[in-house]
Amino acid sequence: MKKYVLRNKFILFMSVIFGVLEVVFTYLYVRQSSRIIDVVMNKSNDTYSKVIILSILYVLLLIIFHYIFNRLALAFSKNIINNLRHDYIEGLLDSKTSLFFKVNKGEHLSHIDQDVDQLRMEYLYILPYALIGIGRAIVYTIGLYKIHPYMLITTFLFVILPALASKIFTGRISKSQIERSGKYSKYIDELNELLDGYLVIKESRNNDYFLEKFDKANNELLKAINSFSINSRMLSQTLFGLNVFSTLLVTFIGGILVKNALIQMSDLLASLSLVSIATASFADTFRFIVQLLSTRELRNIVISKIPNEKIDKKIEKLPKLDLTINNLSFSYGDKKVFSDMNIDIEKNMAYAIIGPSGSGKSTLAKILMRINPSYEGKITFENGDFKDFKELELYETIYYIPQEPVVFEDTFINNITMGRSDIDMAKLDEIIDRVGLDSVCNDKKESLIKNDSLSGGEKKKLEIARALYRGADVLIFDEPTSGLDPESARVIDVLIESLDYYTRIVITHNQDESYLDRFDKVINIENYK
Repeated sequence: MKKYVLRNKFILFMSVIFGVLEVVFTYLYVRQSSRIIDVVMNKSNDTYSKVIILSILYVLLLIIFHYIFNRLALAFSKNIINNLRHDYIEGLLDSKTSLFFKVNKGEHLSHIDQDVDQLRMEYLYILPYALIGIGRAIVYTIGLYKIHPYMLITTFLFVILPALASKIFTGRISKSQIERSGKYSKYIDELNELLDGYLVIKESRNNDYFLEKFDKANNELLKAINSFSINSRMLSQTLFGLNVFSTLLVTFIGGILVKNALIQMSDLLASLSLVSIATASFADTFRFIVQLLSTRELRNIVISKIPNEKIDKKIEKLPKLDLTINNLSFSYGDKKVFSDMNIDIEKNMAYAIIGPSGSGKSTLAKILMRINPSYEGKITFENGDFKDFKELELYETIYYIPQEPVVFEDTFINNITMGRSDIDMAKLDEIIDRVGLDSVCNDKKESLIKNDSLSGGEKKKLEIARALYRGADVLIFDEPTSGLDPESARVIDVLIESLDYYTRIVITHNQDESYLDRFDKVINIENYK
């Protein structure tokens, strides 16, 4: 976290400067108020106009400095949040693919959203306030001392005792923060599962079961939130009580001093104002300090989750090569998915990977995409072991087309070229025509599209267009006709068959002989059980 604070140290420094100025002018305003009373009671040689003008000036400057300080404090927290979220996403994109898939989507979302935002609210935003609390302590203590040394007795209540109270609650608040973060992650997981499985749940006609699971996660989250809120409120109430006692103590001591003519009534009123402001300020400061201390674990969690396992981006495109799979085996724990698989995948050939659902067809694709890197056996190109090649080099050669293609809310051009700046329009037009998207996007390449603006077949064509524009040699199709109507499925099958310049690996549940005849080789995953 230190490096993020240092990256924004100028904003933090300026916020503290304006915060201290706010504190100074708060003190000046309070002292000026006592002078107004002295002028009214004819105990001062100052004129009405002088004290009023100075009072207005102090108030205006106080408002200005307070506004600037708050804006800078907000900018400081916002910048670091942007830095953290940027680094997390950048880390994911720059790290090994397998790292992303080790963590479920809910946990990624929870970290980027909840954990980071919680850190903003409970650490980053309050850090400038906690720092200027030191300035407040110095200024208000000096102010009370200048009124009368006996007034420093009150600092016991609004400094020492709040510090002790804060120490007591630090551990409790820290524990409840971590628990809240974990419960939120679980809640997001359950919510994602419910929304992703909406249709299946409806078809099951067992809504109550899934509703019960969601309610359990939701209740546990609310319980954790309540625990945190209770501890925070108990600290606030304790500090409020000490604030009240401080005011009473100042009134008692000040009354004795006025009675003995050691201070004037205006000094007593100024002392009461100072103590009221000081105790409220110190209460906030100590609460902030508690939050800063209690977020230590949260800060460690947020920073530790930022991926830092970078992949080498210096790559060379691999030549079109044959691929050999020797004695390949893969297991999920103790469950063997397949074993001793031997396949020769020759360039420019078409392969069908068949087998029942859950047999391991998609697992093979994930191995080739480095999503599942832990396998037994050997995969080799003509010139080396599969594991020895850089991930990005493989991705230049191999392109995976999922069952559900992703459509970004962007233009056709950016969806196909994936935001590249050096666009070859002639190549792009040729590919659009080849995959059959010319009627959809030729006249609106720069038009904004959304996921729901394309049919299932058009989405498949768009994904294939990406692969062709990227220049991959090996195309892996995961159930390419899944969810399509018969006519759209036929069009996609014909399109895949026409790509005879590419090595095509089609994962399919379709075992119709007339369909499988179009492939050079059919691989039944069940033969490797």
